[in-house]
Amino acid sequence: MVPIRYKTKTLINKNLTVFTFFLCFLLLLNITCAGGIGVAPSEIHLSNVLRGGYAETIITISNPNEVPTDITLTPKGVFEDWVLFTSETPEAFMLTTGQIVTLSSNTFIIPAKSNIQIRAIVMPPADMPVGAYNGTVIVYSKPQVNETTISPFGTSIAVGAELQAFLEITGEQLLEYIVGSVSVKDAEVGYPIEFLVSGNNNGNVRVSPHVQIDILNRDKTKILKSADFDCSEILPTTGRTDKFEISSENLTEGQYWANVTVSLGGKTLKHHLLTFDILVEGALKRKGELVRIANKVWVKVGEVVKIDTVFRNTGELTVNAKFKGEVHLSDKIISVLESDEITVPAGETVNLTTYFTPKEQGRYIVKGEVYYSKKTTFPKEGIINVLPTESKPVWTGIQDNFLYILIIVIIALLIVLLKYR
Repeated sequence: MVPIRYKTKTLINKNLTVFTFFLCFLLLLNITCAGGIGVAPSEIHLSNVLRGGYAETIITISNPNEVPTDITLTPKGVFEDWVLFTSETPEAFMLTTGQIVTLSSNTFIIPAKSNIQIRAIVMPPADMPVGAYNGTVIVYSKPQVNETTISPFGTSIAVGAELQAFLEITGEQLLEYIVGSVSVKDAEVGYPIEFLVSGNNNGNVRVSPHVQIDILNRDKTKILKSADFDCSEILPTTGRTDKFEISSENLTEGQYWANVTVSLGGKTLKHHLLTFDILVEGALKRKGELVRIANKVWVKVGEVVKIDTVFRNTGELTVNAKFKGEVHLSDKIISVLESDEITVPAGETVNLTTYFTPKEQGRYIVKGEVYYSKKTTFPKEGIINVLPTESKPVWTGIQDNFLYILIIVIIALLIVLLKYR
């Protein structure tokens, strides 16, 4: 007969063992969640991609973490040599050979509690055989946990996600442009009349739609002005909005009409009849807002800091905007900032970008305002904390691996308890 004391000890040992594994599981689960990301869609499908042509799709990656996350995209499979990634609309240009070239990157940074849209660009070679191809895109993420950030455990774990890619290569050209919207804005006497034409290239070759505009009097009985325009070249699987301007010279106050015809290859795609007004000067509002000054908050001495001034055109007319500012350290002006001037249509938001390189550690203040249409916005401020470039202290490395050390200590203590009970 087994003594009750022995049974009790055995039961305690079993319970301690289960508790040990359960605790380790929870701690490891916490580690895994610390680097989680969201990726959509789960699969990439591109069909009718022309050999030697161009196609793209959008991948949205979200970062639910409390710290910024580094993202790396790695293509695998037959297309790994001719797929590119970019987080913004690619600046594409064509070589004399007809090849499309665009700047790209495989690494990105997603701010905390935020997401980014990444364009996956496919450009198969001209001699690629026609057919269907499969591949994958591996998305690696690693939270930026270091001496400049605060994490519950000070731990940074890299995790990954895999996207399946299905591509169909064809040798047949497909010409298909879909007109999205056509609009016109009211204008003041002496200012140009703005027309906007948007659309999507659903084919597999580059297109430049033609736009014909006729301006009519109030009764639509007489053509007062006519103009022809060609849209900017639109790459396959992409869309864009083009702006066209017609002078309002010799047009007085009142109502007018515009016949807008969009065509491609001599074929009319869409016809629009629009109305607009010519108003007295000053009738339309010119108004803008400096939303915020955005930059990396923690940097090292000598690191180039990108400063994005977010400007929103809240008025009714297109304006030309420019950021002017200063960088201060201990109430002294360290650097003067001035961005390029950008044209901002009504209702749109843009980044006015400048750069600054700190030469010493300290807390810097970025101050400035946006100048537009002989007006200025309310000033805003941003902060840049600059750290020295020396190596990471030993205690910081211990802090970064605190969770691992804690797990090891707990397991060791539980083993000792199990052994000597």
